[in-house]
Amino acid sequence: MIDVKALGIDPGTSSFDVCCLDDGAIGVEDSIPTKIVAQTPEVLFEVVEQAAPDVMVGPSAMGVPCKHISQLSEVDIAYATLAKNTEVDIAIRRFIHMLQAAKYNVYFVPSIIQLPTVPIHRKTNKVDMGTADKTCITALAIWDHAHEHHVPYRDADVIVVELGFGFNAAMAVQGGQVRDGVGGTLFPGPGFLTIGAMDLELSHLLGRFSEAQLGLGGATYIAADEVMTPEAFAQSLDDKRYRIAWDALVEGVVKAVAMETTMVPRGATEILLSGRLSRVTPLYERLRERLKARFSPPIRRVTGFSTGSKEAAQGAALIANGLGGGVYKELVEVMRLQEAAGTVLDYLYWPAFNGNAFMAKKMAAMK
Repeated sequence: MIDVKALGIDPGTSSFDVCCLDDGAIGVEDSIPTKIVAQTPEVLFEVVEQAAPDVMVGPSAMGVPCKHISQLSEVDIAYATLAKNTEVDIAIRRFIHMLQAAKYNVYFVPSIIQLPTVPIHRKTNKVDMGTADKTCITALAIWDHAHEHHVPYRDADVIVVELGFGFNAAMAVQGGQVRDGVGGTLFPGPGFLTIGAMDLELSHLLGRFSEAQLGLGGATYIAADEVMTPEAFAQSLDDKRYRIAWDALVEGVVKAVAMETTMVPRGATEILLSGRLSRVTPLYERLRERLKARFSPPIRRVTGFSTGSKEAAQGAALIANGLGGGVYKELVEVMRLQEAAGTVLDYLYWPAFNGNAFMAKKMAAMK
């Protein structure tokens, strides 16, 4: 194996995190508020320049089928961001163009729905089974399980739960490969900010519905009608509205774990918790107790290899290392990441819907 300085980026709801691995040692790490990156993506580019990586995994958003930046077309970039004109999506596209102009050695990675290890019938009429950052989180969890128990990656039969600041997600892993995922607006309960699975009647009652409204209705709004930090939320868990909010979030997680457990026929040997909420000790401990009461596998946090960047950025760094021929090449091979294919719109079986025509129309309006 060759020595590789590998960098991963996580384009999160609250922050863009950067993690750089230099021949196994932790190099540059940073966390930049998403609102700053949205306004000035050059700030993120400066962090990359400081790290000077040999190879990196760029912000892949909805997911790209493991392409090198030299192969990345404007159509690929449009699909990765679904040609949306939010500040963040525009900033991601600008940042990718900066990387292209600078000729960095960059790869982009697939979302859960693009992985060959997820059977096609599970993908039907879905777009978001877990975005590309969830693939990176799962990579870290597989590495973490193997590292903790001194077993090969192929022995990882686990459920991975991501408890983010915005969305929750759960992924089923058997034999070190992702078999299923549920995330975003498919998740059966609210996240911290977001509503999760949404009642169609509610969308009718709200009238005109924008994507920004998906960032409403989560636990923090149920508890207090406003956004607060998870730490502040944890301080009031015994208050009535906070308890209702917490029970709604936790039961959603329990349902998701129960669903994903059925996707690991020989049985999960561990449930691994990741994400912003899992790092708040009172929330982690309460959730762990609820899960222990319902499921037999041991439950713990994903340890990772750093506390200076989020799990998705660490996972992206591992994947970058593997794609660059480093020591984590086997992890990439076991997950079959380089066999990913297609777009996130390939599995929509809806009368008169044509993904390519839809994207062409969206691209015409893309900024």
